[in-house]
Amino acid sequence: MNPMNDKNKVSVYIPTHNRQNLVKNAVMSVLNQSYKNIEIIIVNDGSSDNTQAVLEQLATSYSNIKILRNDTPKGAPYSRNLAIKSCSGYFVTGLDDDDLFYPDRILDFIREFTDEFSFLSSSYTEFNGKDKTVNFNRATCISFDDIKVRNYIGNQIFTLKSRMIALNGYDLSFHAWQDYELWFRLIKQYGPAKIINNASYEVNTANDRERITSSSNAYLGYKQFVNKHKDALSTKEKTYQRINDLYNRKVKVSILETLKFCINKTAASRIIKLYLLSHFPKTMSRIIQLITNYK
Repeated sequence: MNPMNDKNKVSVYIPTHNRQNLVKNAVMSVLNQSYKNIEIIIVNDGSSDNTQAVLEQLATSYSNIKILRNDTPKGAPYSRNLAIKSCSGYFVTGLDDDDLFYPDRILDFIREFTDEFSFLSSSYTEFNGKDKTVNFNRATCISFDDIKVRNYIGNQIFTLKSRMIALNGYDLSFHAWQDYELWFRLIKQYGPAKIINNASYEVNTANDRERITSSSNAYLGYKQFVNKHKDALSTKEKTYQRINDLYNRKVKVSILETLKFCINKTAASRIIKLYLLSHFPKTMSRIIQLITNYK
């Protein structure tokens, strides 16, 4: 594979909002990739700090950086769609403005991609400002039946630009769950996804950014998801989605509610974990840490 063939060009889209102190590190992690046929599309989503000046300085120094700007904040999904439409890469992938790529991430994706998969994703590393924890995914092939149960992917994928355009990208009518909803449609349309267990993405959990999964919009996103895809979801799968909503929002469920949702092993394991996390957070956090360290 010729790394400088235009058909192998990768566009990395980065939406950013008021992250003047972090976005440069994110961009540099892309510039430092071992695979070089890359363009970077950064969307300044209505920042009111010095973000624009930081981005312009980067664009002046590196010719493969393109800057777009929303006059007012329109949100990450809107900004991602804007970037994807504007990019020239055959492949596209995303990065959040406070996260990082590890050096071989794009190269691994290029080597692993085949048309039998709708998209690729990876395991990841969490950095809380002090310690790093590697999170591996037990499943490496995510089928449509799998994605109907929960989001096994996370929030970043690698796929063809043409597929994202054909599906009109992220659904901007959603209040939350936009990532999951798009992965759902991609797998439904183009087949299973593949996860590479190389932990090539670092998620920054140290920042105090609002997490949409725990915000008041999360419940609305769940309702929109089930309503939009109700014909593809069985009654059991709709129950799984209700559990996902409760788990994402860290709702403190009672023992009776927990028992009600124990319809099978899959549902029981998740709702029982939520019960234990919500009632015994310190103990469960310690157990999870011990298990992670053991792995």
